Amino acid sequence: MNIKTFLALAICLFLSVLTFDKIYAASVPAPPQISAPAAVLMDANSGVIIYSRNMNAVNYPASITKIMTALLAIEMAEDDLDQRILFSHHAVSSIPLGAAHIAMNDGETLSLREALMALMLESANEVCNAVGEHFSVTTEEFSRKMTERAIELGAVNTNFTNTHGLHHANHYTTALDMAHIMRAAIQHPEFLEVISTSAFQIPPTERQPLPRDLNNTHRMIRPGHQFYREYVVGGKTGFTNEAGNTLVTFAERDGIELIAVVLQNDGAQRSYEDTAALFTFGFNMFGQIMIFDAANFSEQISVMESRDGGAAIETAVVDIYARENVLMSLPLNLRDQDIRREVDIPAYLTPPVRRGEQVGSIRLMYLNSLLATVPLFTANYAETAIRAMPTNGYLPGEEPGVPIGMQTILMAALVGVFAMASFYVLIERGRRRRKRELKIKFRRERVRKKRSDHYGMLRDRNFRYRDDR
Repeated sequence: MNIKTFLALAICLFLSVLTFDKIYAASVPAPPQISAPAAVLMDANSGVIIYSRNMNAVNYPASITKIMTALLAIEMAEDDLDQRILFSHHAVSSIPLGAAHIAMNDGETLSLREALMALMLESANEVCNAVGEHFSVTTEEFSRKMTERAIELGAVNTNFTNTHGLHHANHYTTALDMAHIMRAAIQHPEFLEVISTSAFQIPPTERQPLPRDLNNTHRMIRPGHQFYREYVVGGKTGFTNEAGNTLVTFAERDGIELIAVVLQNDGAQRSYEDTAALFTFGFNMFGQIMIFDAANFSEQISVMESRDGGAAIETAVVDIYARENVLMSLPLNLRDQDIRREVDIPAYLTPPVRRGEQVGSIRLMYLNSLLATVPLFTANYAETAIRAMPTNGYLPGEEPGVPIGMQTILMAALVGVFAMASFYVLIERGRRRRKRELKIKFRRERVRKKRSDHYGMLRDRNFRYRDDR
C-alpha cells in the first residue's frame, strides 16, 4: 500500500468517526409538533414510551373514563357478555340535561355487549351508571373499584368518582395513566371488537319498540372522513368544558401497536391532528435493538452438599451462561439503562449437576412490562464429592476432637505420599526398560562377533587349500 492510499483510507476513517452520530441522528425522525398540553405515545407491545409531553400532569379525563368502565365490566363479567343489565330510575334520571345518552328508560334491559357498544360508541352516560349498578349495586362503589384496578395497572395518579367522566373536581387522570389503562383494555378481544365497530344497532327492548342506531364518535375509523386512517383500530373521545377535548386511540401496522393519548386540547380537530402526527412519528421510530448480549453475561452458583444431616459445605462451583442474544423490534429511543435485569437463579445447587441443564432465567423488564425471558444453563458438571463414610453422623473433619486443620494436613500428606509413590514407580519402570535394552544390545553384539569369527576361519582354510595345490 503506497502512502497516498494509506492517507486516503485514514481520512475516510476519521470522517466516518466524526459523522457517525450525525448519521444515526438522521435515521431517527424529528419529534412531532403537537398542540395538546399533555400527551403520550406508547408502544403497546412493550410499554416503552416513545413520546411524551407532561405525561404525568393531572388533568380531567371527560368521557375517556369509559375505557376504564368498559375494562372493569369485561373483567367482572367473566366472558358472559349476554347477561342482562337492568336500568334503574337513578341510573337514568341522575344524568344532567345535555349529557350524551341513548334515551334509555328505567325498567329496560340491555345485554352487556349492547351496553358496551352504547357507552363506547355513543358515549351514553346513563348506560355507564347501569353497568356500575349491575356489578357493584352503586355507581360510587363501582367507581372505587375502577380506581383500585387502575392503580394495579400502573395508573397511580388517577382517581375516579363516577363511571362516565362528567366533571367532578376529584375525578382526574394523566396521559400516562390512560395509556396504561388502554394497554390493559386492548388485551381483551371483546373490547377490541367494540372500539373497532363503526356502527351498531340495538334491537327493540321492553319499553322501546324501535331499534336504536349507534355510531362511533371516533372519526379516525370512519372511511371517507378527513381524519380516517386505515391503521387505526379504535379508541374513545371525550369532552367537557373543564377537560377540553380528550382522545385515546389504538393503532396497529405491520405488527407494531401504538397507543396515543392527548389531553386538554382546544378542539376535536386538533386532537385528531395531534394523534395522526404522533402515529406518523411512532411508526417510523422502530428498529431491531439488541436488549441482551449473551456474551456479556456470566454468573456462578455454588454446589452444596451435606451428609447425614450435617452442615452443608461448598464442594464445587458451576458457571451459568445464556445461549442466545435477544433482538426485538423496539423504539430507537430506548436506552440500555431503561431495561432492568431480574436474574432468577437458585441460591445453590445439589449434585449431580449436568452440563447444559437449565437452572434459571433472566427477566428483561421495562418499567413494569416484561420484554423477554432469557433461560440460563450450566456450563460444566458437578458430581457428588462427599461419599458415605462411617463417621457417626459427622462430615469428614467434623468428628469430635479432630479439627478441620488437621484434616487438611492429613489430606495433604496422603496426596504427597501418593505423588511420591507414583514418581518412584515411573522412575523404576524407566530403569528396568533401559536395563532390558542394554541386555538385548549385548546379546546382539555377541552374536555378531561369533558370526564374524566363524567367517574368518573359513577364509583362512580356503586360502591354505589354494596354496597347497
